Amino acid sequence: MWDRNRGWYYPTPEEWQKHRSARRLVGISHWLGWGGIAMLFIGPPAVARATRGSSVGLMAMGGVAALGLLMAIVGAVIGQIGRAKQNRVI
Repeated sequence: MWDRNRGWYYPTPEEWQKHRSARRLVGISHWLGWGGIAMLFIGPPAVARATRGSSVGLMAMGGVAALGLLMAIVGAVIGQIGRAKQNRVI
């Protein structure tokens, strides 16, 4: 691995474990973030089409949009935690 201060080095088992968990968190954040964005923009029109504009469909559209937004926000937070573990916070 490369470090600004140490140059090239072979990481310890603890560093490998930290790196592995950080990569897992960043991967989860990608799935949640992009899935949430897709659900936010594609979900409500799909629900509207499936329910043909009924009042239950309108509530379901709002619920799908809110769930997509929540997924995207949670994905962003998890991604920042994972990037902090990798020492590359944005």
